[in-house]
Amino acid sequence: MGDQLNKIEETLVSPEVIIASKYESDVRLYYRFYPNTPVIEKYLVVIVKVTSQDCSILTSSFHG
Repeated sequence: MGDQLNKIEETLVSPEVIIASKYESDVRLYYRFYPNTPVIEKYLVVIVKVTSQDCSILTSSFHG
C-alpha cells in the first residue's frame, strides 16, 4: 500500500462513510470508493484508533 499513500490521505480527509467499530469503541473505519486501484474498482478502508491524546492508523486495504 506504500504507493497508495495519497489515496489513504484522501480517504481520511474526505471519506464517503465513517463507521464505528463493533468491537472497539475507539476504532473508526473510514471508507472511500476508487474506480482505479492496483486491481479493479474497490473501496479503500482505513482503520483508525482515536484516543483523547492521539490517532493512529492501524491498517488499510482495498475491499470489493
